[in-house]
Amino acid sequence: MTRLWHFLVGVFLNIALCVTPSSGDDLRQLSVDSAWLALLHTHPGALFFDFKSEIDSDAFFLSPSGKYDPYKEIVQNVETFFQEPLNTEHICKFPARYEFLRERLRKEVATVEELCPEVLNERRWRDAKGVSLVFAESFLRNPASMFGHTFLRFERRDLKHSRLLDDTLTFAASSGGQGGLSLVFNGLTGGYAGAFKSAPYYIRVKQYSDIDRRDLREYRATLTEDELRFLQLHMIELKHAAIDYYFFDENCSYHLLSLFRILRPHEPLLQSKPPYVIPIDTVRVLKRLGLIEKVPVYRPSLSSELQMMSDLLTVEEAELVEDISAGEFQHVSEQPYSSLAPDRQALVLSAADTLLRFHEADGQEGTVLKRKKIADERSLIGRVRSPASLVSDKKGDPLDGHLSSAVRATTGTILYRGDLREFLSLGGRPALHALSDPAPGYQREAELEFLEPELRWYGDGGTLSLEKLKLFRLQAMPATMKLYQPYSWKMSSELRRFRFESEERKLVFTPSFAVGRSYRVTTALRASLLLSGDSYFSSHFDDGVELAPGVIGQLQWSGGQRWQWLIEGGASYAPLDLQSWLSTFSAKQGYSINKQLAQRLTIRSSEEGARDRDYEFMLNLDYFFSSF
Repeated sequence: MTRLWHFLVGVFLNIALCVTPSSGDDLRQLSVDSAWLALLHTHPGALFFDFKSEIDSDAFFLSPSGKYDPYKEIVQNVETFFQEPLNTEHICKFPARYEFLRERLRKEVATVEELCPEVLNERRWRDAKGVSLVFAESFLRNPASMFGHTFLRFERRDLKHSRLLDDTLTFAASSGGQGGLSLVFNGLTGGYAGAFKSAPYYIRVKQYSDIDRRDLREYRATLTEDELRFLQLHMIELKHAAIDYYFFDENCSYHLLSLFRILRPHEPLLQSKPPYVIPIDTVRVLKRLGLIEKVPVYRPSLSSELQMMSDLLTVEEAELVEDISAGEFQHVSEQPYSSLAPDRQALVLSAADTLLRFHEADGQEGTVLKRKKIADERSLIGRVRSPASLVSDKKGDPLDGHLSSAVRATTGTILYRGDLREFLSLGGRPALHALSDPAPGYQREAELEFLEPELRWYGDGGTLSLEKLKLFRLQAMPATMKLYQPYSWKMSSELRRFRFESEERKLVFTPSFAVGRSYRVTTALRASLLLSGDSYFSSHFDDGVELAPGVIGQLQWSGGQRWQWLIEGGASYAPLDLQSWLSTFSAKQGYSINKQLAQRLTIRSSEEGARDRDYEFMLNLDYFFSSF
């Protein structure tokens, strides 16, 4: 319904463009032009003339009513800009609006470049020849970055300097260093002020790629010189923009998307405001509109570099890398290093340098002198192929992955004490990816699911009921490698049916956490072993709660681009009320039909409070979609 409303509004606004404004009535028509509304970051409200800008600072408007009345704002802009003599103070503060009105009103007056040379020359991106949209993949350790992040990189015309010195623009919340539940609460309720911030690219790379260990992909925007110029002019105006930050909709990616909206203001996809915004979906929208190139430039994270080099090393070479990074190695003439071929020596030294950078990002001191020593030794080897050139994007382009949201239809059978019951269920989630979903474009070891209900109806006269409500489920299962042994962990919080000894299946709140290690058995197979801690909250327990520490084993196998298998089993002991062992087992087989459809077969069994095992057999069909 929201999309239809914005489409109808867009049709009306585009009709209004056929009139060239020259009077008060024409200014009123121009004030509801999609291009003017885009410059004010304004969307129509519930009523056609009910407008509200997303900019929350008064300094962004010339009219006191500008946030809610685009007509009064355009009148005030015209009166302010085009008085005699021209008001350069305000023109240089809002150069994009001035240029828009100068052209649309056909004013024979000076351009921004003629009036504001000092302001324009202060722009760090003034000599940019192009701009790229950079996507940083999800980072599960930070609630604000679990869905990924996007920012802009401006490419300078001067090719002599490093690309890492390019300037960037991002929209971010000013959290004051807060974390945990405070960060989540304020991010959901608009408790943080957000702003557009600029920084050199190397700072972003250090933050996202090195410290957060997130792969970056750069999608070059297909902008003309005039579009790039207009974007730069609008960025000057954004220095005066403060915006309340909302985690689900008015987030980093949504407000970057609003910058592209000023370039294509009449595009319905950019005019609409979806109920929630996931960063990768905004990248898909820009690709669909042809605003970014299809093939990204891949910049691997430190973690990906270390994984690649670890795969190339023998066990003996890996031990040598650890010795070098620990400072035990003195010179290339020493054994066993000197017996290696030059290309293997280069690999060992590069891996040692990467390992030191990895420790440096974790805050370890004393790495600078060690890295200098390695650089000196590397210079003695001569010209050999750099191992860094072997780094490949094994996950693939995120745009090739399934869409972010999903609805699920299920038919199944439950077997308990010889009694078979058939059921149908319907569920879905707004975001993002499960381990049994199609793998291309996603981190193979990461799972992130939010707000996933399951409504179930039994065919033997049963009523429709809530079977499960998954509040969230997070998993990060990176495999150990020769040079680094990360921990794997998973946590979840959900309401689900639990079978008590009375045979009643009641909804129970079950938060859980597990931590352990994952191992790569083969290229396609991973095995994990974790210690778990489950808790069950319900008035049906004598003390209102049951605790159950235990162990979880998991096997994950990927069969190419389409097939995924996930087997998981766990056992825990509940000592308080149940005083019994609880065990679960599940096997899931997923098959990707295309980007929007996937099939999953699930076999699950559990033995809970009733102390009799039940079995479920389910066939799911998932339909993936996005909020745009």
